[in-house]
Amino acid sequence: MKEIVERYILLLCFSIGIGVSLTLPCVSQSALIEVQSRVDKSEITIGDRITYSLIIDHQQGVRIKTPGEGTHLGEFEIKDYQIHPPEVKGDHLIRRFDFVITSYDTGTFEIPPFPIGFLPTDTSSHYQFIMSEAITIRVNSVVNNPDAVLKDIKPPFFPGMNVWQWVLWGVVAVLIIATIVFLFWYLRKKKTGEPIFKKEVIRPAHEIALEELELLLKSDLLSRKQYKAFYESLSGILRRYLENRFYLPAMEETTTEILDSLREVDISEQDLLLTKAILELSDMVKFAKYIPEPEETTKAIEHTRTVIESTRQRLYIPEESVSVETGTTMTQKPQVSSDGKPQTESQQNLTSNNGNG
Repeated sequence: MKEIVERYILLLCFSIGIGVSLTLPCVSQSALIEVQSRVDKSEITIGDRITYSLIIDHQQGVRIKTPGEGTHLGEFEIKDYQIHPPEVKGDHLIRRFDFVITSYDTGTFEIPPFPIGFLPTDTSSHYQFIMSEAITIRVNSVVNNPDAVLKDIKPPFFPGMNVWQWVLWGVVAVLIIATIVFLFWYLRKKKTGEPIFKKEVIRPAHEIALEELELLLKSDLLSRKQYKAFYESLSGILRRYLENRFYLPAMEETTTEILDSLREVDISEQDLLLTKAILELSDMVKFAKYIPEPEETTKAIEHTRTVIESTRQRLYIPEESVSVETGTTMTQKPQVSSDGKPQTESQQNLTSNNGNG
């Protein structure tokens, strides 16, 4: 009998706890940190904006990973992002992050739990994570009455024939004037000997890539700690170069697909490893909100320049040499790969070493 009474008491306490939790904001907590998530409204019309707030209450000395602009909030699109100054409360700091979000689909959606990484005050160097609670939002349609009948589209309006006649004569007059101007321009070009149509100069892929890299280094993205934008530009430069140099759809492929495609072309293993390191670091910064160290960024820039310089396409001018034995002139032909394209400098050195061996 005593055990039955104890079970009923525990069940009653559990029910009371659930009822209280449903009336409070969504909170996750540990001994060092507490995370609270809330919205200013839980039901909106499609396209309306919601303010989603993350409130982090942690002990002073505990380091946290700041939620960034690349945060993923399920079916909701982030329109704005604001970080509030930290508030001191005893030996705790309270930080608040606001996301202005919206949805362009109707239905019931969920803002998923958001992971907050924190580093305890002890000597541990590994981040721990605490999850916020999920929040359900209902998005309604702008059409209040689903049974409303839409009116049919009005038929097109056709003006009288007199108007069309004026339009036709106007078009004819414009064509005549354009023909006269073109003939005058053509005869003038022909008389002076100038080319009628300028030939488009196709620049080598490595020149374009190195020029874009220099422009990126002159920007202030790193000084403003815009790491995501910087690495998006850096990986974009390398992807466009690989696409133009090796004719690969690198701008549409994932990092793994790019590496698989590069293994099918003439590229050294060292350049392949450098490319892998650059793209994987860029993916971490862009998608995982990883903040790179200055040394990592310096190496990424140097590796990008190295890959471009090492794999760029070079044109070799045949060199004539005189044979000592026969006295005849021999022409040294440029080395080409199996697909008929000139080899890169690193590939020719590798071919030469294999031949000597």
